[in-house]
Amino acid sequence: NMEDLVRYRAKGTNEPGEDYMGLLRHGTHVTGTIGAITNNGLGVAGVNQDCEMFFFHHWHFLVDPATREILYYTSYEPEMSTFEFHVSVVTLASQDCRVINYSIGRINTSIPGANPWEQMETDGYGEVCTRLEELGYDFLLVKAAGNDTKDSSQYACNRSLIGTEAGKRHTLIVASIENTKVSTDSFSDTKYPAVAGYELSYFSNYGEIVDVAAPGTDIFNTLPYHEYGLMSGTSMAAPNAAGVASLIYAANPEYTSDQVKRILMEETDTFSPDYDGR
Repeated sequence: NMEDLVRYRAKGTNEPGEDYMGLLRHGTHVTGTIGAITNNGLGVAGVNQDCEMFFFHHWHFLVDPATREILYYTSYEPEMSTFEFHVSVVTLASQDCRVINYSIGRINTSIPGANPWEQMETDGYGEVCTRLEELGYDFLLVKAAGNDTKDSSQYACNRSLIGTEAGKRHTLIVASIENTKVSTDSFSDTKYPAVAGYELSYFSNYGEIVDVAAPGTDIFNTLPYHEYGLMSGTSMAAPNAAGVASLIYAANPEYTSDQVKRILMEETDTFSPDYDGR
């Protein structure tokens, strides 16, 4: 809302190089990956050339734990409002937004059950999903797995999204893969030829709760001020998967999130090498 925008811009001049524009690079890059206009002779092509884009700002502050002063671009933990996240999901889904890309990560790790609010967050998201189903709305939330080379299940945010059956039906967790150079003859003795062409990105989280992996290293896409550039992260992998999910929905609007998720997991044919079961 306008109050948020005024407070946000008060921390920068909205010029290139300032924190305000720096923070916009991430969302601009993600958006282009999903839906940049194709066949126009400009820049890049999005995964889905003809999707209706919805935008929302899941507001979160960085707060000095001692002074409670609102800060930006610091090493402090973001304070994220679960309520605002739920409102965002409900608002988008009730406008018939079928795919919600959620390229956000949390650097904290925690043991399941250690935080008293984790179960409330888990139950709350599950209830949101259930109530939307009862009202006839369907959506798939595509969540970045995180960039700390750890098991994704260590992150409370990830656990809370898939901690209920309803939440699991509506959430897809995405890791990042990258190209790896191989000799042409290495394809001859592999069950899946593409297995030799990809590997887990060096930064990507992994683990049993990851559903799929998508390209996320050195992705070239849109930036503010009519620019283009490379960015890496599971934040870049998630919109690649979200774009494909939106194509599946476009071809089959009667499908549910559970069906789209299963197609993404079971009908794709690119595999990355198995590193010690990861």
